[in-house]
Amino acid sequence: MTTRKRALSVRAGATGALCLALGGSTAVVRAQTSLPPGTTSGPPVPIIVTGTPPFGDTFLQELSAPLFANSTTNTISGVVVSAVYRNGGGTLDFFYQFQFDGATNVEVDNTSMQSFTGVTGVAVAQTSEDIDGAGGLFKAGTSTGSFSSANRPNFNGNTINTTLLTGVTGNQNSFTFVVRTSALTFTDTGSVSVQGGGISSFTSGQATLAPLPVTAPEPGTLALLAAPLAAGGVLLSARRRRTTLV
Repeated sequence: MTTRKRALSVRAGATGALCLALGGSTAVVRAQTSLPPGTTSGPPVPIIVTGTPPFGDTFLQELSAPLFANSTTNTISGVVVSAVYRNGGGTLDFFYQFQFDGATNVEVDNTSMQSFTGVTGVAVAQTSEDIDGAGGLFKAGTSTGSFSSANRPNFNGNTINTTLLTGVTGNQNSFTFVVRTSALTFTDTGSVSVQGGGISSFTSGQATLAPLPVTAPEPGTLALLAAPLAAGGVLLSARRRRTTLV
């Protein structure tokens, strides 16, 4: 069994920008965007560019689930990979990537992720990085794989919908969609769907990781999530460790 851990400490920065300290070097990245329930305007999804994954702390679980749909002329074929990490604040970060094989002959341009019901504290971002490294389920995103916008139009915040800047097709991977939440626990009964070329593909239950709602979040948890992180500088000191248990 393999356990992956990332150690992450957060402290106030002086520059007013979100930064990541990497062994003495610092890479400036853009903040996550707050996405409360009922958001219909589709705010942009900031791209986190660091050279090393800026997330983490403790790896909990990752899953891969098939995506397939076809019509007389069009086919969507691939997988959605999801993962959950516990971050330095004690809450959960979720990650989703869409990977399509050579049978896909349409451009997938929209995705939906469920269920975020009752999870009020949500901030989103994206990265082209391979977040779990060699041997993991995630891969580097292709140049066409970035997300342009996201929304949670449901009053209860059930679904996060995204639009890709350019459709992702066969033998291409989306960027990894990053969701920082106020959730403390999670389930493997979430679901996703992708749309493109006039067809849609859905995962079934027991396939995708998703947060469970929080009834009484710890003080300060939502304060971190509610305001975009760029409003106050944050310096993230990251150290990655992989431990193999025999």
